[in-house]
Amino acid sequence: MRKKILFVQAWLGREQRFYPFPIGLAAVAARLVGKHDVKGFDPNVVADPMGELARLVAEFKPDIVGLSLRNIDSTNYFDPYLFFPPFAETVRTVRRHAPAATLVAGGSGYSLFPEEIMRRLPEIDLGLYLEGDIRLEQLLCNLDDPAAVPGIYYRRDGVPVFSGASGHDPFCDDWPFPAWDIFDLEPYKRIPYSMGVETKRGCAYRCVYCCYYILNGRRYRLKSPDRVVAEIKELAKRGFKEIHFTDSVFNVPTPHAMAILGRMRDEVPGMRWNAYLSPEGITDEFVELSLAMGLSVFGCSPDTYGDAALAAMGKNMGVADIERAVEVIRRHPPAEFGANFFVNGPTYTYGTLFAILRFGLWAKLRLGRQYSLLRLIKANYIRIEPGTRIEAVAREEGVIGPDTEMLPETLDDFRKTFYINKHLRAFNAVYMPLKDLVRRLHVLLFRRGKSV
Repeated sequence: MRKKILFVQAWLGREQRFYPFPIGLAAVAARLVGKHDVKGFDPNVVADPMGELARLVAEFKPDIVGLSLRNIDSTNYFDPYLFFPPFAETVRTVRRHAPAATLVAGGSGYSLFPEEIMRRLPEIDLGLYLEGDIRLEQLLCNLDDPAAVPGIYYRRDGVPVFSGASGHDPFCDDWPFPAWDIFDLEPYKRIPYSMGVETKRGCAYRCVYCCYYILNGRRYRLKSPDRVVAEIKELAKRGFKEIHFTDSVFNVPTPHAMAILGRMRDEVPGMRWNAYLSPEGITDEFVELSLAMGLSVFGCSPDTYGDAALAAMGKNMGVADIERAVEVIRRHPPAEFGANFFVNGPTYTYGTLFAILRFGLWAKLRLGRQYSLLRLIKANYIRIEPGTRIEAVAREEGVIGPDTEMLPETLDDFRKTFYINKHLRAFNAVYMPLKDLVRRLHVLLFRRGKSV
């Protein structure tokens, strides 16, 4: 039976410099376009977010509303912000204006706290745990019996119940292109790199703080380079000039990334791009091709420095790999090197902090203008997320306890969800207020909603 389906991105509730296109919703909607009447709405790119959502719901009268929660919070100790309250307002706005509609929640943020979100928001009828590309279509055929579909949270007498694990579907080239056109694309053309393109799902790394392998699996599921470039060509036809590769790490496996860039150079040479990178995949050939394709900053996340510290953080690299990447960048001006670090981590000592600083100074000496020491002041703390290895470490060390609210409702509780190394008390006593002061000055000098 043909239904009216509305896909809604969660409202973020504040002004930001960057609003990503809802690529997850577009991917999930792709199988439904043509079979149902499908619309998409992102409240973050309109002047009156909840007002326009209410008007759209009242006009369209959807049978099904899919709501995507991408981020729970800022994950930034020095830019504390909760995205869950505006998501709750999004859900309640839809429910007020569509009392008979079936509300289905999903997204990476939802999948980290599915049961708790179902408890806090009784307005939600059903939840898609993990990937919904195939699952939502199956659910629509089984709305009277959601328990028959794996990976679904549903209600039994109002209580959230899970239908059972679904696993991860193969990421096939014959899947339909994302349904970009259910959304108004014009706002995203004005936001550089807001349009995401997936080249793969899954992550083979085991960083202690990261939830990507929980959400997308421990093995890479690759799209073919031909399929990736076919999507990019379609986006170019729609007027997009920049894209962001949404992979956890784009340049691993390196041959896959190289093949994509080679085809882009031949078929969509004007398309600019950026991505998260790994030092492992920063080779001379990759840098040369990337520079030719318009990339200038090669940003990656060593997170710490020193072989023992890297191993404790679950990084699949050593000091030699990071230094090799620096030397590769040095050989290819105007390429720039970017490196993100955490100031606290498991097994950190003051020696670890000194090693990070020493690396920054060494990289500056080696790279000159190709590396900015100012990047070191962006070093942050680790947000502890459920199911990660850092959560187990934090509980064992007493950093968090059984009463710590991992889906915080206040900013005070939010700051309790970060990993604070008890052996670095003196450093933290100085760094925390100093960095907070820098952030506040930045907000006063520039605009609210931006972080340092």
